[in-house]
Amino acid sequence: MNQLTYRFGQNYIHSSVLYSKENGYGFVTDQNRNQSPDLQIAELNSAFEPYYWLQNQNLISISDDETSCFIHHGNSTSDTWDRIPLIFKSNVPKSGNYLVTITFSSQKDIKNAMIFTGRRRLAFLSDVQKNEQYIVTVTINVTDIIPRGYHSRFEDRSIDITLIGDGLHLHSISISPADIPTIYIAGDSTVTDQSGSYPYSPEQCYNGWGQDLSLYLKPEIAIANHAHSGLTTESFRKEGHYSIVMETIRPGDFYFIQFAHNDQKLSHLQYNGGYRENIIQYIKEVKEKGAYPVIVTPLARNTWKGDGSYNDLLKDYAEECRKIGKEYHIPVLDLNRRSTDFILDGGLEDRKRYFYPGDYTHTNDYGGYIMAGFIAEEIQHNLTQFPYSKIASLIKENHADFCPPQKIEAKKPPKDFDNTKNDTTLFKNLERPDALATRTDALSFIIQAAHFFPTNVYNDMYNDVVGHEWYAGTVECAYQNGMIDPALTKDGKIFPLSPITLEEYLSICICGYKCRKSISIPSSCPLDAVCHDWARDYVRAAFYLGLIDSTARLDQQISRKQAADIASALNI
Repeated sequence: MNQLTYRFGQNYIHSSVLYSKENGYGFVTDQNRNQSPDLQIAELNSAFEPYYWLQNQNLISISDDETSCFIHHGNSTSDTWDRIPLIFKSNVPKSGNYLVTITFSSQKDIKNAMIFTGRRRLAFLSDVQKNEQYIVTVTINVTDIIPRGYHSRFEDRSIDITLIGDGLHLHSISISPADIPTIYIAGDSTVTDQSGSYPYSPEQCYNGWGQDLSLYLKPEIAIANHAHSGLTTESFRKEGHYSIVMETIRPGDFYFIQFAHNDQKLSHLQYNGGYRENIIQYIKEVKEKGAYPVIVTPLARNTWKGDGSYNDLLKDYAEECRKIGKEYHIPVLDLNRRSTDFILDGGLEDRKRYFYPGDYTHTNDYGGYIMAGFIAEEIQHNLTQFPYSKIASLIKENHADFCPPQKIEAKKPPKDFDNTKNDTTLFKNLERPDALATRTDALSFIIQAAHFFPTNVYNDMYNDVVGHEWYAGTVECAYQNGMIDPALTKDGKIFPLSPITLEEYLSICICGYKCRKSISIPSSCPLDAVCHDWARDYVRAAFYLGLIDSTARLDQQISRKQAADIASALNI
């Protein structure tokens, strides 16, 4: 492959050309995304997806003129259509680095026009002027991945380009192979390429600093972000992510490593134990490949004590990173210090604006932009010696003013949202129907019945859910939506794989039901005498809804089929 060149407009690639594997290129809209399971896996695509209450709508409507393609109003509401992504996808012959040049113009003056590449990596952020043409050149790394929720490796041989901004017109894209150094990144959810929703709101998207770092770098170096949600220094290796890095890393490449958020939950991965040993092992193995390791101290949480003082939960891990750096003569980028100072400078309430709503660990797109900027500054200050100085020389200057609104609230479905009708085929192909239902099964069934979606992050609510487990996103979703009564927990644990009783399950059912519909709880029912005090209102509500009758054995553990049948009968 020498170069792929795409020109857009009525005389070239017009707006109706939609991507398919067979075609090899085209636009991605709600239409072909809904028809192709492969286009619904965020990490294999642009990582933009509609809010769950907009799943069945055609929001992405593309038009064209003679020399460009662009988003037009379509079926979305007038106050959000300017934040609908224009996504173009192209196959490439193999994994590796590619130099991509994007030519676009704007029909309006736009504040903070944006271009994302690959798995929602920020490549361009700037104000643009009406009737001006712009040329942006970026480097994109294409690599295989084990997506969130999967246990096997997926081949990825495509490049996604996403433009966001009312009035942006896409004129051309050229793609050519690039033989340049690569920064490989290993880490957890605070670093990974997080997906985002549309209509796009920066404050409503999870963001890892690794997906914004490319904005601060010149195109003479690429980024391969292999960080994933929930990982530890141990599971990054065991789950196969590290082997993908080791297959492709070359002499002269760099290896950034930032863990701790999940390691600290496991006794054998404490800062002076397994955590230290694993980082040292990574350093040795990367050096053997002829590449250069860099340690990044963990991003700070926005956590405070009741007396108003800051609660530094990662202090020991950050200090251990500094010690390892000195002992093994490895440069350290002190993101922990920089992010802690940033949080302390603004205080709890102001800094909430830079984290996902209701979250104290994971930044939103505003926060990710800030944290990636800290990394860029740390590179300039600390990577001054050869060969690390290669990166420092490639840091770009003069960046956009990208600040969150003063008040941020999580987006919610409209009051008249009616996309929650019961689907009788929801559990049609239920696996292991006769096995006892676990608490994780119970949460999953009700999340499906209520048409919620498991998140791709986990916020450390329970001591026995670390974050890399397949069910961590399910627990997080249930917690965020108030579906877990405190009676189901003990000593900070939720016991996710323990069998669940009918009484416990009914509490989850009714909490899920109340997320969608209102209910008047009766003052009594025939089962009052045989249920626990904490569960009485749940049992009464379940009896009122016809989920159980007077013969129900509330203390009995239930099967997966029984749990699925009750979830279907909820009719939400």
